[in-house]
Amino acid sequence: MTEPGPQTSTDGDRKKFMLKRALGANTVANYLLPFLAVVYTLYFARTLIIPVVLALLFSLLLTPLVNFLERFYVPRTLSAIVLLALIGVPFVLVGNEVTKAAQEWASRLPSLAEELQKEMGSVGESVEPADETEEGAAGQAAHATMGSFSHSSGDVDVPASGPNGEEKKGSPITERVEQGGIDLLVYLMSATPAIIVQLLTFVVLVLFLLVFGRQVYATAIGNLPSITDKKHALKLVGDVQSELSRYILAISVINFFLGAITGTVLWYLTVEDAFLWGALVGLLNYAPYVGPMISLVMLTLAGIVQFGLELSSCIPALVYFVLNLIEAQFVTPLILGRHMRLNPLVLIVWIVIWGWLWGFAGVLLAVPMLVCLKLSAEHFQVLSGWVSLIESES
Repeated sequence: MTEPGPQTSTDGDRKKFMLKRALGANTVANYLLPFLAVVYTLYFARTLIIPVVLALLFSLLLTPLVNFLERFYVPRTLSAIVLLALIGVPFVLVGNEVTKAAQEWASRLPSLAEELQKEMGSVGESVEPADETEEGAAGQAAHATMGSFSHSSGDVDVPASGPNGEEKKGSPITERVEQGGIDLLVYLMSATPAIIVQLLTFVVLVLFLLVFGRQVYATAIGNLPSITDKKHALKLVGDVQSELSRYILAISVINFFLGAITGTVLWYLTVEDAFLWGALVGLLNYAPYVGPMISLVMLTLAGIVQFGLELSSCIPALVYFVLNLIEAQFVTPLILGRHMRLNPLVLIVWIVIWGWLWGFAGVLLAVPMLVCLKLSAEHFQVLSGWVSLIESES
């Protein structure tokens, strides 16, 4: 009986290697294709998914109140409708005031851009030397030569003013701002029907989740054959729901008080539209790092518009920076504790991904969704490696 030669052994190893590579490629395809399908669905079905996710988070916020009122024999339907009305009316009033202020700022954008350009031009002129005789003879000759060349060549033949010294045409910045305002107005008008549909979908989903959500969970767990310990599963779902509710309630209260205090301080400092800035600050604070940066830029521009290019223009941004620093470093860690133990790099990447998928709504919903997923994974004891990555220290 002959022993296998070196060639036979080499062929066998090659076949094993090819088989492993084929299996590896098949495994990658098995994970990659479902992942791409999920990303595709999240992106192109965002008009449907965003109201659903927002309704789930909002129902988690109100479920403890509905359960509490049910102990006093208040029907869930009645308590859900009353709570939605009590929250909806102030939101409508606040939204109306914020919308009026935002529309006013939008109408003022062209004139504000022109004023800002003039301010920047005056700063540039003050930096230039006042006396032209300070230049050297060679510099004056070169300047005259270039001036005569530009007049003769016709390359620079755009008059800046008319015969009476009046500006014939708006500046490029003003024209771009005006065009951007028109584009934004057209976009908002075209998106209004979709926004109304999404709002109605959100309200209906929240109402049904508050009324029938608990019963649906209990029925689903009772009918799933893979779950043997029904009582433990129900308790686990209840614990996750309670913890998520506490988190969403805590972060919402923190952001509300941050916006209210910021708006009050800005109003005391006679900053225009302080109520608008406070509301935007509280809303943007749902997105750590990204939201505060946008708020700082926004308040800096508001200060420049109102006070000009002076030191006092930094006051609104400085006030918010101090308040946000206190909130981020002391208040939020003290109230939320380990629930906000999130790696900054993971957090930023997560916000960027959801911002690309869902735009501004994705930026605001990214962190609440991440915390909800982390808490759920901890309670159900799944994806422990991912949870450790999310909680890893910076």
